Amino acid sequence: MLRHGHPLAAGKSRWTPAHENWLAGLKMDHPWQQVVLQEYIDAERAAGERVAQLSDHLMRALPEWSLAPVVDALIALRGSTSWRDRLARRAGDISRLSRRGN
Repeated sequence: MLRHGHPLAAGKSRWTPAHENWLAGLKMDHPWQQVVLQEYIDAERAAGERVAQLSDHLMRALPEWSLAPVVDALIALRGSTSWRDRLARRAGDISRLSRRGN
């Protein structure tokens, strides 16, 4: 967007509803640019919906998994999702953290 004269406000780097509204309100110089922008907006929304659906499926399956207590503990940690993801990757095989080991 910067190349087309639409810089995002300084310090803004996260996709928030306000950011999505800002993008949806942009008017490009050429009709084909508007089509491309709308395609990107639609693709981002569709990807967000897929992530939400997958997360919902995973959360419904979680109670049946033997490592549910470990996942619950990771979810309860304060901080960003990326921080928790890094912690889980560093821990390696988390089955060794479960009392049952399954």
